This record gives sequence, C-alpha cells and structure tokens, in this order.
Amino acid sequence: EEKEEEVPVAAAGTVHKDVAEMVLEQWGQCEGSFEVGARTGLARLRGEQERMVRHLRETRAGFDGLLAAPDSKQKLVYTFQLEFNAIDLELRVRDETKMELHQRAEDVQQALWEIADASRDDAEAEHASIAEDSYTTDYVRMLAPAVGALMQEEVVRFQASVAMLNDYHYHRAGRDLPTDAPLPLNLVSGLVEGGEGRAGERVFPEGTKLTEGDQGVVTKLAGAVLTVQETLLTGSTLEEATPEEPSGAPSGLKQAVMLEEKLLLARLQGLVERAAALAEDVRTREAGMLKAMDDALGQRFRREMAAIKGLIHVIKSAVESEERIPHQLRLETTDLIVDNDARLYALLPTWMSPL
Repeated sequence: EEKEEEVPVAAAGTVHKDVAEMVLEQWGQCEGSFEVGARTGLARLRGEQERMVRHLRETRAGFDGLLAAPDSKQKLVYTFQLEFNAIDLELRVRDETKMELHQRAEDVQQALWEIADASRDDAEAEHASIAEDSYTTDYVRMLAPAVGALMQEEVVRFQASVAMLNDYHYHRAGRDLPTDAPLPLNLVSGLVEGGEGRAGERVFPEGTKLTEGDQGVVTKLAGAVLTVQETLLTGSTLEEATPEEPSGAPSGLKQAVMLEEKLLLARLQGLVERAAALAEDVRTREAGMLKAMDDALGQRFRREMAAIKGLIHVIKSAVESEERIPHQLRLETTDLIVDNDARLYALLPTWMSPL
C-alpha cells in the first residue's frame, strides 16, 4: 500500500522549514506577477496620456496653420494697385476721378471683407468640429478598464497575500487550513465598455471640468471599490480562537489580514483618485486649447480688419494727394506691408505693349 504524503509538522508556535520555504516561494511568485502586471498597466496609462497630449498639440498646430493659411486677398490687392497706378496723373486732379477712385477703394474693401468673412467662417466651423470631437471622451472612457486592470492586480495580490497568511498562521498553530477559501474576484468585467459595474459615491469639486459621462467613469471605479469592500474585506469579522472556541482563527491572523485590507483599500482609493486626476487634467488641457484657439481666431480677425482698414487709408490718401502708389502693397493674412524695395508701375497703354 502506498503511504500518504506526510505534511511537515512543527512544534506549536513555530513553522516547519518546508512550509516557510513554500510560503516564501509563493510570495516571490506573487510579487513578480504583481510587478509585471503593475508595470504593464502603468505603461498603458502613460502611453494613452502621451497620445492624448500629442493629439491636443497637433490639433492646436493644425488650427494655427488654418488661421495662417494664405488666401486670395493679395491677388486682389495686386490687381487693384496696378489699375490704380494706370490712371494718368492729369486725370487724378479731377473731382470725378477722385470720386471714382474712392468708390473703387470702397469696392475693394468690400471684396476683402468678404474674403476675410469666408476665412473666419471656415475657422469657426473647424473650431466647432474640434470642440465636438469625441477623442477626449474616448480617452476618459478608456480609463475605466485601464485603471480597473491595475485594481485587479491589487485584488489578486491581496487574495494571494491573505492565502499565504492563512498558510503561515494555521501551520504555526498546528491546525488544518479551512476549506472555504474565497473565489477570485473579477473587477475588470464590470468596468469594460458595456459592463454592468455598479456606481459608487464620490463628491466632485466645484468647478470641475469633468462632464457627466466623465464623472460616471470615476463613480464606476468607486463602485468597484465598494464591491471589494463588501466581498473581500471580512477581516473584522474574524473571531480568534480561545480556550472556549478553539475553532476560531489562529492568534495574529486577524490583525495581519486587517493590515492587508487597510493597504488594499488605500491603494484602490488612490487609483480612483488617479483616474479622476487624469480625466480632470485632459479636460483642463482641452478647455485651455479651445479657449486659446478661440482667442487666436478673434485676434486674427481683428488684425485682419485693421490691415484692410490701413490699406484703404493708404489708397484714399493717395487719391486725395493725387498721386500713384509706387511701392508694392502686400496684404499678408493679418499684416499690411508697404514694400519699399518693390515698385509697381502703371499698366502700359495697349499701343505701347511690346510685340
């Protein structure tokens, strides 16, 4: 007959060497697995945050490029100046000519305004499109399963630690381990998109940038902490063994388990706060970007109007002084430039055009 494998037995109050080595090996495996999982989860969070920040930066750069994009104003100004300079000097002294030139200036001003308004409409439409983009919302939704994966690592570590504590204390007391070990708790399934995770309670500070949907993500993570509290944190209910009730928990186990529970709860709550901080950070960045874009749009339009006004002033002054405008006028987006190094001559009469 085969003999049953004997379990190492030590004197009461001590732990057999084989049991100690077994617990130590289990702890090493638990620690290694937790470290790998935590590193992977944190790297995922960092990567998603970097992509989010890069997306906001590229969005702002693209909008600035749209504001600085050239349009057809300069072509209009160039043609006008050539035609303006083509008028003979003897005709410029006449009142009828001055009235005609003033009217031409008004017409070119209106045409420039229409081009500027069209550019502004395009920029405002782009601004609205960016504000309605779901990229940031998708990022905040991603926080639930990503942070949930880190919370799961904490739960696995906790359950493994409690199992090792039971091994240690029951062997030290010379007693058999209880057979009613808790089942593994899966938090991630309730935190993925469409998961049936419960909502917890969390008070958000006044003036938070988080949307209602963002707050739902954070409260869902807080609900996962409540699930852990109700399912796993039972250390306070342990009754230690006494001479009257020798079947209770071995001495020291309750205190050790409660310390592990306190650590788990603090770390889980810290992860919830980290998720809220990440969501608040990206919403704050987004709000700052949208305001900066709106300010840049308003500033560009004001400068553009000022440049057009300055151009018309130069033209009207030339009309009143009965002179041509010899130096080239350039209207570059928001700047009026009088190029002293470039001169625009009057258009040659048809009969003087080269063959």
